[in-house]
Amino acid sequence: MGVRNAALFGGAAICVVAPWTIRNYHVSRRLVPVAAGGLGRVLYDGTFESGGTWETSGVYGDEVFYLPREKERFGALNAAFLKNWQNGSIRVQQVDEAFAQMAIERIQTRPLACLGNWLAKMPRLWYQDYIPVYLEREASGTWFVFYFTFALVAFGLSVKEERVLMGLVGLLFLYLTLIFLPLRFEPRYGVALMPGIVALTGVGLGKTWGWMKTNLIAVHPSPA
Repeated sequence: MGVRNAALFGGAAICVVAPWTIRNYHVSRRLVPVAAGGLGRVLYDGTFESGGTWETSGVYGDEVFYLPREKERFGALNAAFLKNWQNGSIRVQQVDEAFAQMAIERIQTRPLACLGNWLAKMPRLWYQDYIPVYLEREASGTWFVFYFTFALVAFGLSVKEERVLMGLVGLLFLYLTLIFLPLRFEPRYGVALMPGIVALTGVGLGKTWGWMKTNLIAVHPSPA
């Protein structure tokens, strides 16, 4: 049963992806299952991008660049990346590899500065430390604090068997945080997990109410 279900899932995934794979081969004459290029660019941006350095898309202050001729190299690579990315050209992969190499140079030159920026920007993945990248503002971070607090309450007030099931949401939360740690990211990248966090919030609110009825209302009943 498990093998059959896995085969059905795999077949469905292939059917969904196949049109895009065929399109990529038609355009580039290379087998690119989904996409190519992009990792190097976001790795490079992740070494420095923050609320203090971001001015607008692809525009940063001079203090960001400390490698030899880095600002000029960035300008040329950024223009080539956008051109090939917008045209859907496979040449974007070569530009992306150059970005990755420059990112590695930055990390090797100032490893502590890069690590500090990675850690400082982690809250942004979960709707804190907002950078206004788009015309429409993202959701308020205050709501996430509320969700996250009661998701932790749900875990704290649950029995062991319930915690095992809830642990899947926690594991995915940890995975997303770590996988995006060295990269440029925006709050929307964590949206896929928000339904799970909100579900735990509901559990946490229910368990909080149950705890209050047991430990507060029952102990101090209202006068008749």
